[in-house]
Amino acid sequence: MDVGVLTARKPGGLTGQTLIWAVRIQSFNQGGLAHVHDCDVLAKKDADVASISPESTVLDAADLMNERRIGALCVVEGETLVRVFTERDILNRVVSAKLDPVTTKVADVMTTPVTTCGPNGKTADCAAVMSHKRIRHLPAVEDGKLVGMISSGDLMAMQISEKQSQIEDLYQYLHGRT
Repeated sequence: MDVGVLTARKPGGLTGQTLIWAVRIQSFNQGGLAHVHDCDVLAKKDADVASISPESTVLDAADLMNERRIGALCVVEGETLVRVFTERDILNRVVSAKLDPVTTKVADVMTTPVTTCGPNGKTADCAAVMSHKRIRHLPAVEDGKLVGMISSGDLMAMQISEKQSQIEDLYQYLHGRT
Protein backbone atom coordinates (compact mmCIF):
# COMPACT_ATOMS: atom_id res chain seq x y z
CA MET A 1 0.00 0.00 0.00
CA ASP A 2 1.51 3.31 -1.08
CA VAL A 3 0.52 6.08 1.35
CA GLY A 4 1.09 9.57 0.05
CA VAL A 5 0.05 12.70 1.94
CA LEU A 6 -1.61 12.50 5.36
CA THR A 7 -2.69 15.86 6.71
CA ALA A 8 -4.74 16.21 9.88
CA ARG A 9 -5.82 18.92 12.29
CA LYS A 10 -7.83 19.18 15.48
CA PRO A 11 -10.98 21.22 14.86
CA GLY A 12 -12.25 23.56 17.58
CA GLY A 13 -14.87 22.13 19.89
CA LEU A 14 -13.97 18.50 19.18
CA THR A 15 -11.30 17.97 21.82
CA GLY A 16 -9.13 14.96 21.15
CA GLN A 17 -10.62 14.26 17.75
CA THR A 18 -8.78 14.32 14.48
CA LEU A 19 -10.38 15.47 11.24
CA ILE A 20 -8.75 14.03 8.14
CA TRP A 21 -8.43 16.57 5.34
CA ALA A 22 -6.27 14.92 2.73
CA VAL A 23 -5.02 11.41 2.29
CA ARG A 24 -3.81 9.99 -0.99
CA ILE A 25 -3.32 6.30 -1.51
CA GLN A 26 -2.63 4.90 -4.92
CA SER A 27 -4.06 1.40 -4.52
CA PHE A 28 -7.52 2.71 -3.55
CA ASN A 29 -7.55 5.22 -6.40
CA GLN A 30 -7.03 2.34 -8.78
CA GLY A 31 -9.79 0.43 -6.97
CA GLY A 32 -12.59 2.66 -8.27
CA LEU A 33 -13.28 4.88 -5.24
CA ALA A 34 -11.21 7.86 -6.38
CA HIS A 35 -14.15 9.90 -7.69
CA VAL A 36 -16.80 8.84 -5.16
CA HIS A 37 -17.51 11.23 -2.30
CA ASP A 38 -18.48 10.49 1.29
CA CYS A 39 -21.85 12.16 0.71
CA ASP A 40 -22.58 9.46 -1.92
CA VAL A 41 -22.04 6.79 0.72
CA LEU A 42 -24.01 8.67 3.37
CA ALA A 43 -26.93 9.24 0.96
CA LYS A 44 -27.38 5.47 0.62
CA LYS A 45 -27.58 4.99 4.38
CA ASP A 46 -30.25 5.59 6.98
CA ALA A 47 -29.99 9.20 8.18
CA ASP A 48 -30.38 8.04 11.79
CA VAL A 49 -26.88 7.61 13.22
CA ALA A 50 -26.78 5.14 16.11
CA SER A 51 -25.55 7.03 19.13
CA ILE A 52 -25.35 6.77 22.90
CA SER A 53 -24.57 9.00 25.86
CA PRO A 54 -21.19 8.69 27.58
CA GLU A 55 -23.06 8.08 30.85
CA SER A 56 -24.85 5.00 29.47
CA THR A 57 -23.66 1.58 30.55
CA VAL A 58 -21.67 -0.77 28.38
CA LEU A 59 -24.58 -3.22 28.60
CA ASP A 60 -26.95 -0.59 27.14
CA ALA A 61 -24.46 0.08 24.35
CA ALA A 62 -24.03 -3.63 23.59
CA ASP A 63 -27.81 -4.11 23.55
CA LEU A 64 -28.20 -1.21 21.09
CA MET A 65 -25.43 -2.52 18.83
CA ASN A 66 -26.98 -6.01 18.85
CA GLU A 67 -30.46 -4.62 18.18
CA ARG A 68 -29.24 -2.57 15.20
CA ARG A 69 -26.71 -5.19 14.07
CA ILE A 70 -23.85 -2.69 13.98
CA GLY A 71 -20.29 -2.64 15.28
CA ALA A 72 -19.97 0.91 16.57
CA LEU A 73 -21.91 3.72 18.20
CA CYS A 74 -21.22 7.44 18.15
CA VAL A 75 -20.91 8.74 21.69
CA VAL A 76 -22.63 12.12 21.75
CA GLU A 77 -23.50 14.90 24.13
CA GLY A 78 -26.39 16.75 22.54
CA GLU A 79 -25.48 16.89 18.84
CA THR A 80 -21.75 16.97 19.50
CA LEU A 81 -19.66 13.89 18.82
CA VAL A 82 -17.54 13.06 21.86
CA ARG A 83 -16.00 9.71 20.93
CA VAL A 84 -16.84 6.34 19.33
CA PHE A 85 -17.68 3.10 21.15
CA THR A 86 -16.97 -0.13 19.26
CA GLU A 87 -17.09 -3.91 19.56
CA ARG A 88 -13.34 -3.78 20.09
CA ASP A 89 -13.85 -1.53 23.13
CA ILE A 90 -16.14 -4.16 24.64
CA LEU A 91 -13.68 -6.95 23.96
CA ASN A 92 -10.43 -5.17 24.82
CA ARG A 93 -11.49 -2.79 27.58
CA VAL A 94 -14.41 -4.54 29.27
CA VAL A 95 -14.27 -8.31 28.78
CA SER A 96 -10.47 -8.62 28.90
CA ALA A 97 -10.31 -6.30 31.90
CA LYS A 98 -13.08 -8.31 33.60
CA LEU A 99 -15.23 -5.20 34.10
CA ASP A 100 -18.95 -5.49 34.78
CA PRO A 101 -20.88 -4.20 31.71
CA VAL A 102 -23.89 -3.46 33.94
CA THR A 103 -21.96 -0.88 35.98
CA THR A 104 -19.21 0.26 33.58
CA LYS A 105 -19.96 3.55 31.83
CA VAL A 106 -19.29 3.99 28.12
CA ALA A 107 -17.24 7.11 28.99
CA ASP A 108 -14.75 4.94 30.88
CA VAL A 109 -13.96 2.60 27.97
CA MET A 110 -14.74 4.44 24.70
CA THR A 111 -12.22 4.86 21.90
CA THR A 112 -10.07 7.94 22.18
CA PRO A 113 -9.14 9.92 20.19
CA VAL A 114 -11.74 9.52 17.49
CA THR A 115 -10.90 10.06 13.83
CA THR A 116 -13.59 11.72 11.72
CA CYS A 117 -14.14 12.70 8.11
CA GLY A 118 -16.13 15.41 6.38
CA PRO A 119 -19.16 14.57 4.24
CA ASN A 120 -17.60 16.08 1.11
CA GLY A 121 -14.34 14.17 1.21
CA LYS A 122 -13.50 11.32 -1.12
CA THR A 123 -14.24 7.75 -0.09
CA ALA A 124 -10.74 6.77 -1.21
CA ASP A 125 -9.44 9.07 1.51
CA CYS A 126 -11.68 7.39 4.08
CA ALA A 127 -10.53 3.96 2.94
CA ALA A 128 -6.91 5.02 3.23
CA VAL A 129 -7.40 6.42 6.73
CA MET A 130 -9.27 3.30 7.86
CA SER A 131 -6.54 1.07 6.51
CA HIS A 132 -3.71 3.17 7.91
CA LYS A 133 -5.27 3.53 11.38
CA ARG A 134 -6.75 0.01 11.39
CA ILE A 135 -10.27 1.23 12.18
CA ARG A 136 -13.60 0.21 10.70
CA HIS A 137 -15.80 3.23 11.38
CA LEU A 138 -15.45 6.94 10.57
CA PRO A 139 -18.03 9.39 11.87
CA ALA A 140 -18.77 12.17 9.38
CA VAL A 141 -18.77 15.62 10.98
CA GLU A 142 -19.71 18.91 9.35
CA ASP A 143 -19.44 22.25 11.17
CA GLY A 144 -18.96 20.39 14.45
CA LYS A 145 -22.18 18.40 13.99
CA LEU A 146 -22.41 14.63 13.49
CA VAL A 147 -23.97 13.94 10.07
CA GLY A 148 -23.31 10.24 9.54
CA MET A 149 -21.09 7.22 9.99
CA ILE A 150 -19.10 5.49 7.26
CA SER A 151 -18.01 1.91 7.83
CA SER A 152 -15.51 -0.25 6.01
CA GLY A 153 -18.51 -2.36 4.94
CA ASP A 154 -20.09 0.70 3.32
CA LEU A 155 -16.90 1.35 1.37
CA MET A 156 -16.65 -2.27 0.30
CA ALA A 157 -20.27 -2.28 -0.89
CA MET A 158 -19.65 0.93 -2.84
CA GLN A 159 -16.52 -0.51 -4.44
CA ILE A 160 -18.31 -3.74 -5.39
CA SER A 161 -21.14 -1.73 -6.94
CA GLU A 162 -18.65 0.36 -8.93
CA LYS A 163 -16.80 -2.76 -10.12
CA GLN A 164 -20.07 -4.40 -11.18
CA SER A 165 -20.99 -1.29 -13.14
CA GLN A 166 -17.57 -1.26 -14.84
CA ILE A 167 -17.92 -4.94 -15.74
CA GLU A 168 -21.35 -4.32 -17.26
CA ASP A 169 -20.06 -1.32 -19.23
CA LEU A 170 -17.09 -3.30 -20.56
CA TYR A 171 -19.33 -6.22 -21.47
CA GLN A 172 -21.65 -3.90 -23.38
CA TYR A 173 -18.66 -2.29 -25.11
CA LEU A 174 -17.24 -5.65 -26.19
CA HIS A 175 -20.49 -7.35 -27.12
CA GLY A 176 -22.62 -4.43 -28.25
CA ARG A 177 -25.71 -3.08 -26.57
CA THR A 178 -28.74 -5.35 -26.76
